[in-house]
Amino acid sequence: MPAGAAAQYDVPRSASLRVSVVKPKGALTVGQRYTWRIKVRNTGRATARSIIVRARWTGLVGVRGGKVDVKAEKSTFRFSRLAPRRTRTFRLTGVVAKRAKSVSVNAGVTWR
Repeated sequence: MPAGAAAQYDVPRSASLRVSVVKPKGALTVGQRYTWRIKVRNTGRATARSIIVRARWTGLVGVRGGKVDVKAEKSTFRFSRLAPRRTRTFRLTGVVAKRAKSVSVNAGVTWR
């Protein structure tokens, strides 16, 4: 009679977040207001919790979106959860400064 054995393992599920910044279309003009979209997508298999998105910018004034720290040129967006295969979008709006040599918007994300 043949003998056999089997083993079963639980595979841990984890969240995996990706952040992207979508810039406005076309060239930017000094003194004009523009909106950048910051997208956070959960590409993992579990719900992400305690999510913090930090956006940094240069060359902008009058920035709106999230909790704005003008001196540090950053905005912070917080939300409690993001399910697998779901996306949240935030808007960061600002006016191109008169003395701006360039404009940039970058974002990063942390979670647990």
